[in-house]
Amino acid sequence: MPLIWRKDQALNELVEKKRIPPEMFDGLHKNFENALNQLKADAQTTLENLDKKVVRCGLHVTELRLAMLHLEIEHEIGEIDEKSYQTASKCMHAWEIMPSDLLLKIDQDPLREWLESGALARLETI
Repeated sequence: MPLIWRKDQALNELVEKKRIPPEMFDGLHKNFENALNQLKADAQTTLENLDKKVVRCGLHVTELRLAMLHLEIEHEIGEIDEKSYQTASKCMHAWEIMPSDLLLKIDQDPLREWLESGALARLETI
């Protein structure tokens, strides 16, 4: 995105300095503008998809914790033997840690920061 944005800025400077004819500017400027608009739309879609995945991952973590609670209850009342409980518990704890780490990674993802702070902000001023 920054390259296209810089090219468009350079094109504007060249037409202001009368180094290129206005009729050439119009076509190139429209191309750059269309490319920037498409990139902006793609960046926004990426952010929306990322938000949906974070929500979905959070729901999975909640479901997993609820399943763990049911496992604990069943074990406590004697419906599940110790060996089965230990095996299921280890598996569930491993899966609980992984989505939580994934959520943390997604929240700190440099792509998200770049899209939110730099790229979209620059494109919105155009």
